Amino acid sequence: MQIFLAVALAQSWNLLGGYAGQITLGHAAFFGLGALVTRTLWVGGAPLFLALPAGALVATAFGVLIGAPAFRLRGAYFAIGTLALAEILRITVGNLMPQISTIPAAALASYSIIPRYYLTFALSVFCVAVVALLVRSRIGLGMQAVREDEAAAEASGVGAFGHKLLALAISTALVGLTGGAFAYYHVSYYPQHTFSPTWTFDAVLIAFIGGVGTIHGPVLGALFFVLLREVLAVRWVDLHLLIFGVLFVLIVLFLPGGLVGAWDTTRRLIGRLLSLGEREGFIMRKFCIRFLAVVVAATMFCSLQLFSGATASAQSTPFYQGKTIRIIVGFTSGGLYDQYARILARQMPKHIPGSPTIIVQNMPGAGSLTATNYVYGVAKPDGLTVGMPGSGIYLDQMLGRKEATFDVRKLVWLGSVDQRDLLLYMKADAPWKSLEDILTTTELLKCGATGTSDLTTIMANVLEETLGLKINNVRGYPGGAEIDLAIEKGEIQCRGTGITTHFAREPYFTWHKNGFDRHLVQTGTNKDPRLPDAPTRPR
Repeated sequence: MQIFLAVALAQSWNLLGGYAGQITLGHAAFFGLGALVTRTLWVGGAPLFLALPAGALVATAFGVLIGAPAFRLRGAYFAIGTLALAEILRITVGNLMPQISTIPAAALASYSIIPRYYLTFALSVFCVAVVALLVRSRIGLGMQAVREDEAAAEASGVGAFGHKLLALAISTALVGLTGGAFAYYHVSYYPQHTFSPTWTFDAVLIAFIGGVGTIHGPVLGALFFVLLREVLAVRWVDLHLLIFGVLFVLIVLFLPGGLVGAWDTTRRLIGRLLSLGEREGFIMRKFCIRFLAVVVAATMFCSLQLFSGATASAQSTPFYQGKTIRIIVGFTSGGLYDQYARILARQMPKHIPGSPTIIVQNMPGAGSLTATNYVYGVAKPDGLTVGMPGSGIYLDQMLGRKEATFDVRKLVWLGSVDQRDLLLYMKADAPWKSLEDILTTTELLKCGATGTSDLTTIMANVLEETLGLKINNVRGYPGGAEIDLAIEKGEIQCRGTGITTHFAREPYFTWHKNGFDRHLVQTGTNKDPRLPDAPTRPR
């Protein structure tokens, strides 16, 4: 899939930069717009077959809008201007959308790589076909005429501005579709990531490696680029970008035609050798055989040196050096689970060899069921994804919930940040003063819950089994902070939570000062001194 996306990305840039001669460094702006619009519409409920064209349309409209003033710039100024535009969009999106974009829980539960594979494959074929058909048409020949000599093209009756603008429109439409496919493929990412200049430079590098201004150059370049990048990124984490930079310079200097040009040159050389006379051909073939023998020997020697050096480096370099670990929290930000995760993200790198970067990603849904399904079935088992689910998540599997696609026995449990007793609290102005009052009333107490295995559900089930107390669990809240807000608004009256949580953050500090809540019952054999009014067992 990475290769297919690379082919589509490079081919879309190749149309504008290779065939129309307009070297743009703002390609990431249109890739990001396509991804942003497609992701927003798809996550919002629009079908993918409508969201993808919408993303391409917005990218095209934006490209045409900036095309008129941008094409007044020439040469390096045009490239710098488009790069500045892409950076403005990246910074703006980063400020407006700082949170990670995650696909909906329903889509995550049914996530499959197969349709995304076929989508990216079809997109790469479509991009190659569009460019191949276009460059052989009258319009494509006009674009190439503008590339060779704009003044001469104008003198011949070819409208330079119109052909450049059309190339820009088609190029941005193709890269907008590519961005949309990226947004459909990835489970989560920061929105500003799709506006990164990396996407532009990858497209330029792939096109030049394969052969800029050719149909099959971006395809060969994508194969070479992606495979080599994966190898270098694993063996030389800190140097692989520098290696690609040097490679780009060498190709521009010594292989301006890329891999396609190198193959054409080799083919002509072979033809020339075959046409030589017997004596001259014998001498030339003997020289070529010796030269190839030296090249093969040198290649094998360098490969052995690189392999041994990489092995030694791998043995001495910590696994987590230069890497990023994600902590997937099954609830929204602001709750205690989120606070725990962010404390760990600050402290854990000091104690892990290699000092990796650790980021927190909130993935709420069904009482952390969504996050646990993701860690178990979607995230790569590469040691870079850690889950922080609710403490009762195992109950969803034990009770046979069909939505629970994980097996807690096959997860690697690292530890627990807290061992706590539970508490059931209620809004102080509720009509019930104690458990006895609730037992004698005909009106059901409404308690907020995030899912079928959260602490509210556990407390409610325990009280029902031991006392016969009926509680109406209102499920679907994404996190504890939202439940607390619902209690303040009067939507519900109670919640089950950990005692640690209840004395660790707002709004509880303010609640306790103002007498906002009442503590009904706590679990555990030892009474917590902070809960003098809450029995450890019903009286």
